[in-house]
Amino acid sequence: SDMAIGLGRMFGFHFKENFNYPYTSTSITDFWRRWHISLSSFFRDYVYIPLGGNRKHQIPNLLIVWFLTGFWHGASWNFMLWGLYFGVILILEKFVFASLIEKMPMLIRRVVTLFLVLIGWGLFYFEDMSKLGGFFARAFGFAGAPIVNSMTLAKMENYLLLFVMGVIGSIPLKKWIVPRYERMLAKGGALLNTAMSFQLAYNTILLIMCTVVMISNTSSPFLYYNF
Repeated sequence: SDMAIGLGRMFGFHFKENFNYPYTSTSITDFWRRWHISLSSFFRDYVYIPLGGNRKHQIPNLLIVWFLTGFWHGASWNFMLWGLYFGVILILEKFVFASLIEKMPMLIRRVVTLFLVLIGWGLFYFEDMSKLGGFFARAFGFAGAPIVNSMTLAKMENYLLLFVMGVIGSIPLKKWIVPRYERMLAKGGALLNTAMSFQLAYNTILLIMCTVVMISNTSSPFLYYNF
């Protein structure tokens, strides 16, 4: 989405942000305000509100919307299950656990949200129900294998750099750095030269790292090309 926004701006089009650091969310409700914003807005405006929205039959409306959200991704039971999974969580957050969530420390809220989201991605990925069950059995240590083994440690070691880059890219670090960087540029002088040198080095290192990853991996098209 960032690439589409940047390419569009080169031609004079200004597209809205479609993802707003969703992995920093403090609840599933917050997550779906940040993840695939255009899709969420579409279902809100053209399905949820016409059904009655918050005015009447709110719980059935939410379940219908999330069932259709799953169906939008594909005519497979795992997508329906994925949609209803998030629909049920959103209903529980809104009508059962709202006060409890407000009292929870922010760190706990983020960890619980990320855990629930990752379970959701498991539902999303496996179209074969037997493979889905095997995945969750292994993930929670019920398949006779330890949760962490030599293969797990090897994967963590091999992909540590990408993992760190993913964590950094998932947090709004840019929003904190860019204003300070722009203030450095405005002051000029030696600070301007330092800032420009830093920007050149950063862009060069990022280009090299991206090139290495692209060369070492096979073709991996954008996830939403599938839908």
